[in-house]
Amino acid sequence: MDTNKIVYAREDPEGMLEASALDLVSPANIDPDSTHYITGFDDHNGWGFLQAGQLFTMLDPDGEFGYQLAHVEIPFDSLIIPPWPDSINFSNVIIYTADSNPNNIPVDSTFDVKVREITGTFSYAGLGFNTADSLYVWGNSGVGLLDTTHRGMANLPPNWSEPWCGVTSGELGNQNKIIPRGDTIYTNIGVPGIHHGFSTEVTCHTYQYQLFKHHSMTVHGYLPDSSHLGLGYTVFGATKFLSGVKSNGVAKNQFTVWPSIASTSFNVALDNSQNANSFVVMDAIGRTVFEQNALPGMDHFEVASSELPSGLYLCKLITASENEEAKIIVRN
Repeated sequence: MDTNKIVYAREDPEGMLEASALDLVSPANIDPDSTHYITGFDDHNGWGFLQAGQLFTMLDPDGEFGYQLAHVEIPFDSLIIPPWPDSINFSNVIIYTADSNPNNIPVDSTFDVKVREITGTFSYAGLGFNTADSLYVWGNSGVGLLDTTHRGMANLPPNWSEPWCGVTSGELGNQNKIIPRGDTIYTNIGVPGIHHGFSTEVTCHTYQYQLFKHHSMTVHGYLPDSSHLGLGYTVFGATKFLSGVKSNGVAKNQFTVWPSIASTSFNVALDNSQNANSFVVMDAIGRTVFEQNALPGMDHFEVASSELPSGLYLCKLITASENEEAKIIVRN
């Protein structure tokens, strides 16, 4: 993937800003048992605090994270296209269309409308993303991409005849969670998909309209027609499989830490553990928040980070002769 040649869909800038936003903790996004914080969107703070600078850090090709963006098209033969429903979904609605629409539908016409949902699942495995890091996925309209890219429509007339695709899969976020606020319990549908977790299988959906003149069962046309029907999504994630290690001693790359952006835990692999005395994690003001001693003979261990505040941490491997350091971001 070459970010210098990427063509962005209109949803991509918003998705990248949401992915780089700092989650904000509030009573609105604590699970009912009040034991853990919900990562991702919530109806109180949205996606959190926007951090444009953090996005540039993530996109730095020479940095520790190497975040990149890729577009995935779900093949037409992988789409699940159900029969048209028997009943009319919407009656006597205005369908707003452009002069150049490909369906020969008069501009801003009134129709009765049947709507069917088109779904599909397709994997982005093999594109080089680090699935040990949390990945962000969103549906894209195809606008700004290749001319052969097509989408369906949103299920919400009146419609401006704009292509639309949504992601329905995703392991994280607060979709379908029950959230307490004071003495009231809310069922929050949330925004599924943007914080996709670690799965490479992505499920998308869109809608196709079957149009009838009002009080007529004669089909006038389709929006979009079948030749303009498709699904596509955007993946945004790290491509570096290990966070960069910066040495201030003679030894090089004696340990690695991953993922570079951790949520619940991160892993440490020791390349030369017989010479290591201890491993420590320090916060931004130099306080030790984790220490692992007696390292000789160890080659790997896991550090729990779910209780650490979000922020930048310094990992240090301390030996008899020198120290090595690596930075990691904790996002909870």
